[in-house]
Amino acid sequence: MSLNSEPKVSIIVPVYNVSDYLNPCVGSIVGQTYDNLQILLVDDGSTDGSASICDEWAAKDSRIEVIHQSNAGVSAARNAGLKKVAGEYVLFVDGDDTLDANAVSTVVSCARTGDYQIVFFSNTVDQLEHGKLTSQRRNHMTPFGVTSNEEFRRKYAELSRNEYVCPPWNKLFSADLIRQIGATFPEDVRYGEDLVFNMPLYAASDRVALVDVPLYHYIARDGSAQSTFNPKWFASRRRAYELLRPVAQRWDESVRNECDNQTVLEVDRVINALYGPQRVVRSRRRREYVRMVANDSVMRDCVSEIKPVDKRRTIVSQLIRWRSAWLLRLYGWAVATVKSMRPAKG
Repeated sequence: MSLNSEPKVSIIVPVYNVSDYLNPCVGSIVGQTYDNLQILLVDDGSTDGSASICDEWAAKDSRIEVIHQSNAGVSAARNAGLKKVAGEYVLFVDGDDTLDANAVSTVVSCARTGDYQIVFFSNTVDQLEHGKLTSQRRNHMTPFGVTSNEEFRRKYAELSRNEYVCPPWNKLFSADLIRQIGATFPEDVRYGEDLVFNMPLYAASDRVALVDVPLYHYIARDGSAQSTFNPKWFASRRRAYELLRPVAQRWDESVRNECDNQTVLEVDRVINALYGPQRVVRSRRRREYVRMVANDSVMRDCVSEIKPVDKRRTIVSQLIRWRSAWLLRLYGWAVATVKSMRPAKG
Protein backbone atom coordinates (compact mmCIF):
# COMPACT_ATOMS: atom_id res chain seq x y z
CA MET A 1 0.00 0.00 0.00
CA SER A 2 1.50 3.34 -1.01
CA LEU A 3 1.78 6.22 1.43
CA ASN A 4 -0.72 8.28 -0.57
CA SER A 5 -3.37 5.57 -0.30
CA GLU A 6 -2.87 5.01 3.41
CA PRO A 7 -5.32 6.87 5.66
CA LYS A 8 -3.46 8.88 8.28
CA VAL A 9 -3.46 7.43 11.80
CA SER A 10 -2.98 9.74 14.78
CA ILE A 11 -1.22 8.05 17.71
CA ILE A 12 -1.58 9.84 21.05
CA VAL A 13 1.07 9.07 23.69
CA PRO A 14 0.63 10.61 27.17
CA VAL A 15 4.07 10.95 28.76
CA TYR A 16 4.81 11.46 32.44
CA ASN A 17 8.09 10.44 34.08
CA VAL A 18 8.66 7.34 31.97
CA SER A 19 12.23 8.07 30.87
CA ASP A 20 13.31 4.44 31.37
CA TYR A 21 10.56 3.20 29.03
CA LEU A 22 10.01 6.02 26.55
CA ASN A 23 12.66 5.16 23.96
CA PRO A 24 11.35 1.60 23.41
CA CYS A 25 7.80 2.98 23.30
CA VAL A 26 8.44 5.65 20.67
CA GLY A 27 10.83 3.37 18.82
CA SER A 28 8.06 0.80 18.43
CA ILE A 29 5.80 3.49 16.95
CA VAL A 30 8.23 5.06 14.48
CA GLY A 31 9.26 1.53 13.46
CA GLN A 32 5.76 0.59 12.31
CA THR A 33 5.44 -1.01 8.89
CA TYR A 34 2.71 1.60 8.32
CA ASP A 35 4.14 5.01 7.45
CA ASN A 36 1.32 7.57 7.34
CA LEU A 37 1.34 8.49 11.02
CA GLN A 38 0.84 11.57 13.13
CA ILE A 39 2.61 10.84 16.42
CA LEU A 40 1.51 13.12 19.25
CA LEU A 41 3.78 12.94 22.30
CA VAL A 42 2.09 14.82 25.15
CA ASP A 43 4.57 15.62 27.92
CA ASP A 44 2.47 16.11 31.04
CA GLY A 45 5.01 18.09 33.05
CA SER A 46 7.62 15.35 33.37
CA THR A 47 10.55 15.96 35.74
CA ASP A 48 12.77 12.97 34.89
CA GLY A 49 14.08 13.87 31.44
CA SER A 50 11.12 12.45 29.51
CA ALA A 51 10.42 15.89 28.00
CA SER A 52 13.90 16.05 26.46
CA ILE A 53 13.54 12.53 25.08
CA CYS A 54 10.31 13.60 23.36
CA ASP A 55 12.07 16.60 21.79
CA GLU A 56 14.98 14.43 20.63
CA TRP A 57 12.59 12.06 18.85
CA ALA A 58 10.76 14.97 17.21
CA ALA A 59 14.06 16.27 15.85
CA LYS A 60 14.66 12.90 14.17
CA ASP A 61 11.18 12.19 12.74
CA SER A 62 8.95 14.81 11.12
CA ARG A 63 5.83 12.75 11.92
CA ILE A 64 6.28 13.49 15.62
CA GLU A 65 4.69 16.50 17.30
CA VAL A 66 5.45 17.27 20.95
CA ILE A 67 3.03 19.02 23.27
CA HIS A 68 4.46 20.26 26.57
CA GLN A 69 2.02 21.10 29.37
CA SER A 70 1.97 21.48 33.14
CA ASN A 71 1.16 18.29 35.00
CA ALA A 72 -2.60 17.74 34.85
CA GLY A 73 -2.96 13.96 34.64
CA VAL A 74 -3.28 11.36 31.92
CA SER A 75 -6.82 12.40 30.95
CA ALA A 76 -5.75 15.99 30.32
CA ALA A 77 -2.76 14.75 28.33
CA ARG A 78 -4.91 12.54 26.11
CA ASN A 79 -7.41 15.37 25.63
CA ALA A 80 -4.60 17.68 24.56
CA GLY A 81 -3.65 15.09 21.96
CA LEU A 82 -7.25 14.73 20.77
CA LYS A 83 -7.38 18.45 20.01
CA LYS A 84 -4.48 18.03 17.57
CA VAL A 85 -5.72 14.92 15.75
CA ALA A 86 -5.37 15.21 11.97
CA GLY A 87 -5.82 11.54 11.04
CA GLU A 88 -8.79 9.45 9.98
CA TYR A 89 -8.12 7.03 12.83
CA VAL A 90 -6.89 7.39 16.41
CA LEU A 91 -4.77 5.04 18.52
CA PHE A 92 -3.66 5.53 22.12
CA VAL A 93 -0.34 4.19 23.42
CA ASP A 94 0.85 4.70 27.00
CA GLY A 95 4.38 6.05 27.32
CA ASP A 96 5.74 2.91 28.99
CA ASP A 97 4.20 0.35 26.61
CA THR A 98 5.05 -0.82 23.09
CA LEU A 99 3.38 -1.87 19.83
CA ASP A 100 4.13 -4.77 17.53
CA ALA A 101 5.74 -3.55 14.31
CA ASN A 102 2.68 -4.44 12.22
CA ALA A 103 0.07 -3.24 14.72
CA VAL A 104 -1.14 -0.21 12.79
CA SER A 105 -1.16 -1.92 9.40
CA THR A 106 -3.14 -4.85 10.84
CA VAL A 107 -5.89 -2.79 12.46
CA VAL A 108 -6.20 -0.27 9.62
CA SER A 109 -6.49 -3.10 7.10
CA CYS A 110 -9.29 -4.59 9.19
CA ALA A 111 -11.03 -1.22 9.60
CA ARG A 112 -11.04 -0.61 5.86
CA THR A 113 -12.52 -3.99 4.98
CA GLY A 114 -15.83 -3.09 6.62
CA ASP A 115 -15.56 0.66 7.25
CA TYR A 116 -15.39 -0.26 10.93
CA GLN A 117 -15.61 2.56 13.48
CA ILE A 118 -13.83 0.62 16.23
CA VAL A 119 -11.38 -2.27 15.88
CA PHE A 120 -10.46 -4.17 19.05
CA PHE A 121 -7.21 -6.12 19.32
CA SER A 122 -5.48 -8.22 21.95
CA ASN A 123 -2.52 -7.47 24.19
CA THR A 124 0.15 -9.11 26.28
CA VAL A 125 1.35 -8.22 29.77
CA ASP A 126 5.14 -8.09 29.88
CA GLN A 127 6.91 -8.19 33.24
CA LEU A 128 10.48 -8.50 34.46
CA GLU A 129 10.68 -11.44 36.87
CA HIS A 130 13.95 -12.74 38.33
CA GLY A 131 15.88 -10.87 35.67
CA LYS A 132 13.87 -12.36 32.81
CA LEU A 133 11.17 -10.67 30.76
CA THR A 134 8.01 -12.75 30.69
CA SER A 135 5.19 -12.10 28.26
CA GLN A 136 1.69 -13.40 28.96
CA ARG A 137 -1.23 -13.27 26.55
CA ARG A 138 -3.92 -11.19 28.27
CA ASN A 139 -7.06 -11.88 26.30
CA HIS A 140 -8.48 -14.08 23.59
CA MET A 141 -11.72 -13.98 21.64
CA THR A 142 -12.99 -15.26 18.31
CA PRO A 143 -12.55 -12.54 15.66
CA PHE A 144 -15.72 -10.81 14.52
CA GLY A 145 -17.07 -7.96 12.44
CA VAL A 146 -20.56 -6.62 13.12
CA THR A 147 -22.58 -4.04 11.23
CA SER A 148 -25.24 -3.00 13.74
CA ASN A 149 -25.21 -1.67 17.28
CA GLU A 150 -27.54 -4.49 18.32
CA GLU A 151 -25.01 -7.09 17.16
CA PHE A 152 -22.23 -5.25 18.97
CA ARG A 153 -24.30 -5.06 22.14
CA ARG A 154 -24.64 -8.85 22.10
CA LYS A 155 -20.83 -9.09 22.03
CA TYR A 156 -20.31 -6.65 24.90
CA ALA A 157 -20.44 -9.08 27.85
CA GLU A 158 -17.87 -11.39 26.27
CA LEU A 159 -15.64 -8.42 25.42
CA SER A 160 -15.93 -7.15 28.99
CA ARG A 161 -15.11 -10.48 30.62
CA ASN A 162 -12.12 -10.93 28.33
CA GLU A 163 -10.75 -7.51 29.35
CA TYR A 164 -11.20 -5.70 26.06
CA VAL A 165 -13.62 -2.91 26.93
CA CYS A 166 -11.87 -0.75 29.55
CA PRO A 167 -8.50 0.41 28.13
CA PRO A 168 -8.33 3.02 25.37
CA TRP A 169 -5.10 1.54 24.00
CA ASN A 170 -6.31 -1.84 22.66
CA LYS A 171 -8.50 -0.46 19.92
CA LEU A 172 -8.46 1.71 16.82
CA PHE A 173 -11.08 4.48 16.78
CA SER A 174 -12.59 6.38 13.89
CA ALA A 175 -11.68 10.04 14.39
CA ASP A 176 -15.05 11.00 12.92
CA LEU A 177 -16.81 8.92 15.59
CA ILE A 178 -14.88 10.67 18.37
CA ARG A 179 -15.74 14.09 16.93
CA GLN A 180 -19.38 13.14 16.36
CA ILE A 181 -19.81 12.14 20.02
CA GLY A 182 -17.53 14.87 21.36
CA ALA A 183 -15.80 12.20 23.43
CA THR A 184 -13.19 13.37 25.94
CA PHE A 185 -11.53 11.87 28.99
CA PRO A 186 -12.94 13.14 32.32
CA GLU A 187 -10.19 15.16 33.95
CA ASP A 188 -11.73 14.90 37.43
CA VAL A 189 -11.50 11.08 37.34
CA ARG A 190 -8.13 9.39 37.92
CA TYR A 191 -9.32 5.78 38.17
CA GLY A 192 -11.89 4.45 35.72
CA GLU A 193 -11.51 7.34 33.27
CA ASP A 194 -10.87 5.05 30.29
CA LEU A 195 -14.31 3.44 30.24
CA VAL A 196 -15.97 6.83 30.75
CA PHE A 197 -14.35 7.84 27.44
CA ASN A 198 -15.08 4.55 25.69
CA MET A 199 -18.70 3.90 26.70
CA PRO A 200 -20.44 6.69 24.70
CA LEU A 201 -18.43 5.60 21.64
CA TYR A 202 -19.58 2.01 22.09
CA ALA A 203 -23.20 3.11 22.44
CA ALA A 204 -22.97 5.08 19.17
CA SER A 205 -21.10 2.49 17.07
CA ASP A 206 -22.71 0.36 14.39
CA ARG A 207 -19.62 -1.15 12.75
CA VAL A 208 -17.22 -2.86 15.11
CA ALA A 209 -14.59 -5.57 14.61
CA LEU A 210 -12.04 -7.56 16.59
CA VAL A 211 -8.74 -9.03 15.44
CA ASP A 212 -7.49 -11.76 17.76
CA VAL A 213 -3.82 -10.81 17.54
CA PRO A 214 -1.77 -9.50 20.52
CA LEU A 215 -0.51 -6.26 18.99
CA TYR A 216 -0.04 -4.21 22.17
CA HIS A 217 2.49 -4.92 24.92
CA TYR A 218 1.47 -3.63 28.34
CA ILE A 219 4.55 -3.27 30.53
CA ALA A 220 3.70 -4.20 34.13
CA ARG A 221 5.60 -2.09 36.64
CA ASP A 222 5.98 -2.30 40.42
CA GLY A 223 3.34 -0.43 42.38
CA SER A 224 0.52 -0.99 39.93
CA ALA A 225 -2.93 0.29 40.82
CA GLN A 226 -4.20 -3.26 41.25
CA SER A 227 -1.64 -4.23 43.88
CA THR A 228 -0.98 -1.03 45.84
CA PHE A 229 -3.61 0.81 47.84
CA ASN A 230 -4.31 4.43 46.94
CA PRO A 231 -6.62 6.38 49.28
CA LYS A 232 -7.94 8.49 46.39
CA TRP A 233 -9.24 5.41 44.60
CA PHE A 234 -12.75 5.28 46.01
CA ALA A 235 -13.83 8.86 45.28
CA SER A 236 -12.52 8.56 41.73
CA ARG A 237 -14.08 5.16 41.05
CA ARG A 238 -17.35 6.38 42.53
CA ARG A 239 -17.34 9.40 40.20
CA ALA A 240 -16.54 7.19 37.20
CA TYR A 241 -19.47 4.94 38.03
CA GLU A 242 -21.83 7.92 38.34
CA LEU A 243 -20.80 8.99 34.82
CA LEU A 244 -20.91 5.49 33.35
CA ARG A 245 -24.11 3.98 34.69
CA PRO A 246 -26.62 6.31 32.94
CA VAL A 247 -24.90 5.80 29.57
CA ALA A 248 -24.75 2.03 30.06
CA GLN A 249 -28.36 1.81 31.23
CA ARG A 250 -29.66 3.82 28.28
CA TRP A 251 -27.76 1.54 25.95
CA ASP A 252 -28.84 -1.82 27.40
CA GLU A 253 -29.55 -3.52 30.74
CA SER A 254 -26.96 -6.21 30.04
CA VAL A 255 -24.32 -3.51 29.52
CA ARG A 256 -25.39 -1.84 32.76
CA ASN A 257 -24.90 -5.17 34.53
CA GLU A 258 -21.39 -5.50 33.12
CA CYS A 259 -20.68 -1.96 34.32
CA ASP A 260 -21.94 -2.89 37.80
CA ASN A 261 -19.78 -6.02 37.81
CA GLN A 262 -16.69 -4.08 36.74
CA THR A 263 -17.20 -1.63 39.61
CA VAL A 264 -17.62 -4.42 42.16
CA LEU A 265 -14.45 -6.04 40.79
CA GLU A 266 -12.60 -2.79 41.47
CA VAL A 267 -13.98 -2.71 45.03
CA ASP A 268 -12.71 -6.28 45.44
CA ARG A 269 -9.26 -5.26 44.19
CA VAL A 270 -8.93 -2.25 46.47
CA ILE A 271 -10.01 -4.20 49.57
CA ASN A 272 -7.46 -6.88 48.71
CA ALA A 273 -4.80 -4.17 48.29
CA LEU A 274 -5.73 -2.76 51.72
CA TYR A 275 -5.01 -6.09 53.38
CA GLY A 276 -2.23 -7.23 51.06
CA PRO A 277 1.49 -7.49 51.92
CA GLN A 278 2.11 -3.75 51.36
CA ARG A 279 -0.02 -2.50 54.24
CA VAL A 280 0.70 1.21 53.93
CA VAL A 281 -2.48 2.17 55.84
CA ARG A 282 -2.85 1.84 59.60
CA SER A 283 -5.43 -0.59 60.98
CA ARG A 284 -7.83 2.13 62.17
CA ARG A 285 -7.72 3.89 58.79
CA ARG A 286 -8.39 0.59 56.99
CA ARG A 287 -11.49 0.05 59.12
CA GLU A 288 -12.74 3.58 58.38
CA TYR A 289 -12.13 3.15 54.67
CA VAL A 290 -13.99 -0.16 54.41
CA ARG A 291 -16.85 1.25 56.49
CA MET A 292 -17.11 4.17 54.05
CA VAL A 293 -17.32 1.77 51.08
CA ALA A 294 -19.88 -0.47 52.79
CA ASN A 295 -22.19 2.43 53.64
CA ASP A 296 -21.88 4.40 50.41
CA SER A 297 -25.21 5.03 48.67
CA VAL A 298 -23.72 4.89 45.16
CA MET A 299 -22.18 1.49 45.87
CA ARG A 300 -25.52 0.24 47.19
CA ASP A 301 -27.17 1.43 43.96
CA CYS A 302 -24.48 -0.46 42.07
CA VAL A 303 -25.29 -3.78 43.78
CA SER A 304 -29.07 -3.30 43.98
CA GLU A 305 -29.78 -4.96 40.62
CA ILE A 306 -26.49 -6.67 39.87
CA LYS A 307 -26.28 -10.20 38.50
CA PRO A 308 -22.77 -11.19 39.63
CA VAL A 309 -20.69 -13.04 37.05
CA ASP A 310 -18.48 -14.96 39.51
CA LYS A 311 -18.24 -16.04 43.16
CA ARG A 312 -16.02 -13.22 44.36
CA ARG A 313 -18.30 -10.56 42.96
CA THR A 314 -21.26 -12.40 44.47
CA ILE A 315 -19.62 -12.20 47.89
CA VAL A 316 -18.55 -8.56 47.66
CA SER A 317 -21.86 -7.33 46.27
CA GLN A 318 -23.79 -9.17 49.00
CA LEU A 319 -21.60 -7.73 51.76
CA ILE A 320 -22.12 -4.21 50.40
CA ARG A 321 -25.85 -4.90 50.19
CA TRP A 322 -25.75 -5.87 53.87
CA ARG A 323 -23.59 -2.81 54.67
CA SER A 324 -21.34 -5.21 56.56
CA ALA A 325 -18.00 -3.46 56.94
CA TRP A 326 -16.62 -6.06 59.33
CA LEU A 327 -17.39 -8.92 56.92
CA LEU A 328 -15.76 -6.97 54.08
CA ARG A 329 -12.68 -6.55 56.28
CA LEU A 330 -12.73 -10.27 57.09
CA TYR A 331 -13.03 -11.06 53.39
CA GLY A 332 -10.07 -8.82 52.52
CA TRP A 333 -7.96 -10.38 55.27
CA ALA A 334 -8.93 -13.93 54.20
CA VAL A 335 -8.05 -13.34 50.54
CA ALA A 336 -4.72 -11.75 51.51
CA THR A 337 -3.94 -14.66 53.85
CA VAL A 338 -4.66 -17.28 51.19
CA LYS A 339 -2.48 -15.42 48.68
CA SER A 340 0.39 -15.18 51.17
CA MET A 341 0.33 -18.97 51.66
CA ARG A 342 0.86 -19.68 47.97
CA PRO A 343 4.42 -20.73 47.07
CA ALA A 344 6.47 -18.04 45.35
CA LYS A 345 7.10 -18.45 41.65
CA GLY A 346 10.54 -19.13 40.32
